[in-house]
Amino acid sequence: MPLIAGLHNGPPAKPPTPFHRAIPPLFFLFNCAFLTWAGLPKAIWYQITHPNPIGLISPWAWRDLVLQYGFSKLLRFVDSMYSKYKDPLVKLANGRILEVGAGSGLTVKYYDSSKVVELVAIEPVEDLRVELNQAVSAAGLREKTTIIPFGIDERAKLAGAGVTESSFDTIVLVQVLCSVPNPKEQIQYLQSLLKPGGQILMDATFLIPHEIGRLVKE
Repeated sequence: MPLIAGLHNGPPAKPPTPFHRAIPPLFFLFNCAFLTWAGLPKAIWYQITHPNPIGLISPWAWRDLVLQYGFSKLLRFVDSMYSKYKDPLVKLANGRILEVGAGSGLTVKYYDSSKVVELVAIEPVEDLRVELNQAVSAAGLREKTTIIPFGIDERAKLAGAGVTESSFDTIVLVQVLCSVPNPKEQIQYLQSLLKPGGQILMDATFLIPHEIGRLVKE
């Protein structure tokens, strides 16, 4: 039975209150506001310096530009807010480690390099992988790290890249579960990748405890 850090046995949690239910949509609104604030100025400048009538009127072009220029800033902001929780959690990782949705590499600095035999980081977004490579080098983990450019739902490609059943000691999900499609199914898949006695380290900042417990129980 894999260990999922941060959970413990005890009486069932009380049903979520209206306040708890309001937290996820409030986080979503905050993220949208922060992304707009962080990414819109550079998106406007890009549109001015690269004039294109279609891009100027396309909401999808604006969306992509705002995400391109704002998303990494959002990730850094959230990392600074929750570093005191992430640090002790990620330092539990050991052996052959799979990090799901490694992003721009903000989690890499928290690993205890003496415990890392191999780090396999999967990140499908090309722009984020540039910063991820830099973070891996800065942490002194270059020789131990493999970066795989696929998403968690591309299982055949992941298997071809060495992400196979019963092959990892630790799986790390930091601030990514809220954006993973079909989280129940994906957690079951990730459990199949663990060696006997392996562990899943999960930090779901944007999920309330009731939702985390529900997903794990299911």
